[in-house]
Amino acid sequence: MHTPPRALGTPPALLLGLLGRGIALSRTPALHEHEARHHGLACLYLLLDADVLGYGEDDLGEWLRWLPRCGYRGANVTHPFKRAAVRHLHALHPDARILGSVNTVVFGPDGRAVGHNTDAPAFAAVVERELADEPRGRVLLLGAGGAGVAVARALLLCGTRELFVHDLEPARIADLAARLAPHHPEARIRAAGDPRELRGRLDGLVNATPVGMAGHPGLPVDPALLDGLRWVADI
Repeated sequence: MHTPPRALGTPPALLLGLLGRGIALSRTPALHEHEARHHGLACLYLLLDADVLGYGEDDLGEWLRWLPRCGYRGANVTHPFKRAAVRHLHALHPDARILGSVNTVVFGPDGRAVGHNTDAPAFAAVVERELADEPRGRVLLLGAGGAGVAVARALLLCGTRELFVHDLEPARIADLAARLAPHHPEARIRAAGDPRELRGRLDGLVNATPVGMAGHPGLPVDPALLDGLRWVADI
């Protein structure tokens, strides 16, 4: 079991961590510690890599109970635990409940764990800033996991009216559509069995699969599909 370092001098005001697999190269600790300093806060942010520490999805509940007892104020959750973490929390923010996925867990002073999903509003903000003048009506989304459902929500909020979703597990696409369609009746969410059939019919493409991350090299689609697209995003 991993335990926080003890010989640290003055205890940090914020002890935070990231739960995920294959995250040894993540820049998340540097990002959060830098932001904390900007706000005058002391922060220690640790990587809790499942590949290094030997835990899995079945252990996630125990870890989420253990972290606040060890002084953690919160944790981020990344691939492949964003969906699995939901069932181990005491409460969910409304957006997280809609998405059935969390990327942030806040621990209260009583140890209660509340799940949030900041992926959707963050991606929506990027779309509105970077693609303000680009068409986004017809988009292909690769990956319908915890990150993919959040990206889908952001795209629909930003004006996508035809969202094509490709995933190696069709059940994930069905779950994504069931979660989001009631909140976006003006849009069509459709499964994309063979993305190559959409060549020349899309405004943009978003990769929300692990492909491209450290440990998952390669491309998630045939590069020929990129011809004619106005934009591509990789989360």
